[in-house]
Amino acid sequence: MGKVLLPFGTIWENPTGKRAVLSCCICACCILYLFYVVSATRSLVLTGAAWLTIFSFFACFSTILSLGVHSSPTDKYTYGFVRASVLTVFSTSVLAQLSAVLQLKEAFESLIASDHHHGLGHGVADGHAINHYFYSAAFVSSLSLFVAAYHVANQPFQYVLNAAQSNSLQEHATDISYFICQIFPGMSRFLLPRLNAMSLLALISSTCCVLTHWFMNDFEWFDSFTTLVLSGAVFSTMYPLTYYTGMILLQTTPTHVHAQIDRCLSEATTVDGVLELKNSHFWQLDFNTIAGTVDL
Repeated sequence: MGKVLLPFGTIWENPTGKRAVLSCCICACCILYLFYVVSATRSLVLTGAAWLTIFSFFACFSTILSLGVHSSPTDKYTYGFVRASVLTVFSTSVLAQLSAVLQLKEAFESLIASDHHHGLGHGVADGHAINHYFYSAAFVSSLSLFVAAYHVANQPFQYVLNAAQSNSLQEHATDISYFICQIFPGMSRFLLPRLNAMSLLALISSTCCVLTHWFMNDFEWFDSFTTLVLSGAVFSTMYPLTYYTGMILLQTTPTHVHAQIDRCLSEATTVDGVLELKNSHFWQLDFNTIAGTVDL
C-alpha cells in the first residue's frame, strides 16, 4: 500500500496547519496581484518583488509539507519522508537565488542598452498612472514576507533562519541596531540579537519600489539600479540558508555536536561485551534529529 504524504484532513485539524494554509492563500493572492502589476508596468524591480512573493509562498508551503510528513506513517526500517522539509527549504532558497541571478542579468542588460525606457510598459509612463502600482506593490510584497516570517510559529523556514549563519546584510543591520538601542533601549526586544532576514528583505524591497517611483522619471536607469540592489540583497540573504540546508542533505553533522558524539562513543566502549567500535558515521537527518551507524 502506498503512503499518503500529505493527509490534508489531519493538517486542517491542526491549528498550525490552518494558519499555514491561510498564509499560503494570502501569498497566492499577493502573487496574482504582483503578476498583474508587472504586466502593466514592465518594471524590473517590481518583477523582483513578485519573485519574493513566490518565495514567501513556498516558505509557507514548507510548513504544510512538514506537518504532512510528521502526520504520515513511516516504515520502521526507513526514515520515510522526514528529510522532505529540509529539501523544501533548500529548493526554495535556491529558487530565490536563481531568480536573483536572472534579475541581475536583466538589470545589466537594461543598463547597457541604448534605450532605457523599455523597463516600463507603454501607456503607464505617467507618474500619476503608476503611482498606486509601486506603492501597493511595496506593501503587498512586504505583506507576503511578513506573513511567511511571523504568521506561523515553529515552521521549518523560521528554524533555518535562526540556525543559519548571519548574512552580510544582517551583520550591518545589527551594527545599526546596537546604535539605535543605545538611544532607545526598549527597541532591543525587536532589533537584537539580529533582525529576521525576511523582515530585512521586506524593508529593502519596499524601499527599492518606493525609490524607483520617486526617481524613475528623472533617471531612466534607476529601475535597473534598484533591481541590482534588490537582487544582491536576495542572493546574500539566501546563501546562508542554502548552505545550511545543503550540508544537511549532504549528510554532515553540525560542528557543535562533534564533541558530544565522541563522548558518547567513548562511553559506549566501556559497556560490558563491547571490544571495539569501527566505521562510525553520524549525520543530521532533519532539523531536530541526528542519525548514525557504527560497527560493533
